[in-house]
Amino acid sequence: METLTHYAEEIQNRSSSPHELAELLVFMSVDFAQANNNKIHYSVVKAKFINENKGLETEKPLSDSAVNAKFMTTKDGIEHTKNEIYIKTMTSLMSNIKAALRNLENEAKNQF
Repeated sequence: METLTHYAEEIQNRSSSPHELAELLVFMSVDFAQANNNKIHYSVVKAKFINENKGLETEKPLSDSAVNAKFMTTKDGIEHTKNEIYIKTMTSLMSNIKAALRNLENEAKNQF
């Protein structure tokens, strides 16, 4: 998967060409799908962690917030958080590309 910085730079470099923006959107869609696939993996890992660390068999089980905080300090928790931020940012970037493509389309229509 490419970095968010890479995609931001590519959007700036391709902003005047609808064909290049559309091509970039396709590449981004592939990375977006991969990130969502990772989300499934980390959701399963998180569920297992919660199940193992909640302490339901004890007199005072940990709260959901406490278990989540504990999970976020693990390697998988950190990767889960990074993946969630990646997905949210990619959603925003892809939406911005679609809006730019619509604007370029409207400008082209108004020229004729």
